[in-house]
Amino acid sequence: MSTTCIYCGEPATGRDHVPPVCLFSKPRPSNLITVPACEQHNGKQSKDDEFFRLQLCARTEAGKSPGILKHYKAIERSFRRPEASGLVEKWNEHTRIRWDTSAGGILQPRYQIRQDFQRQAMVAGRIVRGLYYHEVGEMLPLTVNALAIMDLAFDEIPSPQRETLDQIRADLFDAPHKVVSENEFSYRWIPVDEREFMSVWHLSFFESIWCLGVTNGPDTEWNFDIASGESPKRSDSQSKGTL
Repeated sequence: MSTTCIYCGEPATGRDHVPPVCLFSKPRPSNLITVPACEQHNGKQSKDDEFFRLQLCARTEAGKSPGILKHYKAIERSFRRPEASGLVEKWNEHTRIRWDTSAGGILQPRYQIRQDFQRQAMVAGRIVRGLYYHEVGEMLPLTVNALAIMDLAFDEIPSPQRETLDQIRADLFDAPHKVVSENEFSYRWIPVDEREFMSVWHLSFFESIWCLGVTNGPDTEWNFDIASGESPKRSDSQSKGTL
């Protein structure tokens, strides 16, 4: 077992759940994935993890997933904790009320949640780095990026970059489907031939929310700056949809 934190290279002091344990309702499955992590990266990322779950569970798609009620109840309990004041404040910053009269002319509030794609991508990128270690058995070098983009942000990418990613996502569905917890999290991945450390990932949360991830070095033809919301770019010499 590695004694090095896979996120920073410092000595590991424990194991970090990948994806975050808060994404799994109780009773949790026995096959949860863990990776070596230092104190900074094992537990001290919990605020980001909780915010990630909060934003996913607030989406309409998540409400269709069996068992989501358990997450709603867990979130309600977390809001009541005295130490959760920062989380509540951040949540309020991302929530606004729109008044709607579509229900028979009766004025009713509709809550709209602003999705923080950059913060979500940071957590999802950490999940990709952890899954890489789990699948390959080796730590992804710190010089290699592990980036991700959520499905809603994916729609904002202009063509032809989005067409390329659509093809890659389609190719991923030929890869084995690995289920960690039914209705909560599963993933697929493909290593990219002849490109050391490069891989592409499809993460699925609550069945209908998805994320596309990639691992690649700064000197590759890919510039997958999706965490910042910019579109990914590849050189003209790389044919469309080729992995």
